Amino acid sequence: MNKIWSPNQRCTRTAIQVVLTVVTLLATLAAISAAISRVMAIPAIDEWLRKFGAGSAPAGAIAYTPLNRHSIGLTRRQYRAMVDGDDTGEKD
Repeated sequence: MNKIWSPNQRCTRTAIQVVLTVVTLLATLAAISAAISRVMAIPAIDEWLRKFGAGSAPAGAIAYTPLNRHSIGLTRRQYRAMVDGDDTGEKD
């Protein structure tokens, strides 16, 4: 083994490796989490998740079925605005 030029050289190199490994693991975890979030936002997946109570609609969402017989999930604010004829500020 070669003589080291600094007594703390190996500790410093090991600390840098540990920090870089932790940063890499956190970045990987963030990327996986983002990918899962995007998949869960797909309407078909969200509809499937609603069966288990894990959909993206809030717990107080109300299903509205217009004349074309397709259910639409509404939040309480959207339902109240629909009943009162107010504008929700969202695109329809």
